[in-house]
Amino acid sequence: MGTKHTVRATIVGAAKICFGGANNRNACSSNGDCSGGDTCSLAGYPVFFGVLAGSQNAGDLPGPAITDSNGVATATYTDTNLAGVDTIQACVDADLTEGIPDVSSFTECVGDYPVEADVPSNTVTKTWLSRFVTGGGKWSKLTT
Repeated sequence: MGTKHTVRATIVGAAKICFGGANNRNACSSNGDCSGGDTCSLAGYPVFFGVLAGSQNAGDLPGPAITDSNGVATATYTDTNLAGVDTIQACVDADLTEGIPDVSSFTECVGDYPVEADVPSNTVTKTWLSRFVTGGGKWSKLTT
């Protein structure tokens, strides 16, 4: 309980967008397509994370996390319970025609799919352990 876990999502196949300056999030193919100090890459996509229903820490994580130039976004959350399993999913708000972000939560992002270009990821699991020994160590009884 109280342990933190960081999850990472990488977007693949998305259009590059202008981001980082004054004219954010327009589709582009090179830096020449951007103005106002923006650069053309996968940076700037909002990614929402959630721990799915039935998990011990279920709920939307605060966000969004914003992708870096490689399309990677990360989120960290804290286990508020003891040992158990969380199923985690991400959702990228990639609807360039409506402007991004046009959603404000993981639940809303997943709910827009497939009508809008908000795309949920595969799921991953995190197993929380209450006590463990690392490095192949053993517990032994101490005597005096």
